[in-house]
Amino acid sequence: MTTYNGERYLRQQMDSLLAQTLPFDELVVFDDASTDSTVEILQTYAKNDPRIKIEINKKNRGFRLNFENAIAQCEGDLIALCDQDDIWLPDHLEILSNNIGDAWLIAGGSILTNAAGKSLNIRLTDVKNFKMVNPVQEDIFYFLMYYQNPFQGASMMMRKEFFGKAVLPIPDAVKYHDVWFVHVALLLGKFKYVEHPVTLYRLHGNNTSGQHKQTSRLRTLAGHFIRKTLDTNRSEIASELLRRKEYFPETQKEEAGNLVNDALRYYTHRDLPARLSNLYFELKHYNQIYGRKKR
Repeated sequence: MTTYNGERYLRQQMDSLLAQTLPFDELVVFDDASTDSTVEILQTYAKNDPRIKIEINKKNRGFRLNFENAIAQCEGDLIALCDQDDIWLPDHLEILSNNIGDAWLIAGGSILTNAAGKSLNIRLTDVKNFKMVNPVQEDIFYFLMYYQNPFQGASMMMRKEFFGKAVLPIPDAVKYHDVWFVHVALLLGKFKYVEHPVTLYRLHGNNTSGQHKQTSRLRTLAGHFIRKTLDTNRSEIASELLRRKEYFPETQKEEAGNLVNDALRYYTHRDLPARLSNLYFELKHYNQIYGRKKR
């Protein structure tokens, strides 16, 4: 878990962690120099539970680096990411650990709530138009790279062996750690998604992931063609993935390289001929990019 000025919702999240049907072995918390009562709240819980370990940054490092530092301190074979302001459903850890199989990263479902924690009865994947049936890794990669991210970091569990040189350190150019993790896991062929909801994902004005709104496929397609620049951070992700390709298994290098090179061309070549070529590319892979592919 990473925290920063999270006093408003932290107790509810902590209580949900302690109520898990599958108890955790350790809770590693990195606080990013909070100025409210966040640390005091954490210390109150830690006094009553030796599994809770707290590290306090002397200065603010940012949530991405804070997560990286917290992950590095985890000792268990399975590591679940946790935000300070969500609510874990009671079977969060049990569902993810029972279904991870031979994957290195598994993402569970999230149900959106309002700021008060009341369910909106809407799944994050529905808002993100992710409705594929039995997608293969390549299908999900297209959706994530060219459309949007339907997976919440705080609903993920990863094997410790996942965090090798291909993953850590998280590149400075990458804005969101969870988007980076899923891209790498997909290229390694080690990603899994289960629809079962494991998290109540609280939407409020202060969380770093912001609000989630329905995005039209056709408007996105048109926007990709019209705009001369695409400010999605995907070109930076593609560039960094290519730099880490040497750490990928030999069986994955060629396919991963082809997928990432296509993405890099798509995001960096934006003159009119390139945009026409990109439009053809999107139409060719429309069902994969926009989550319509069914098997």
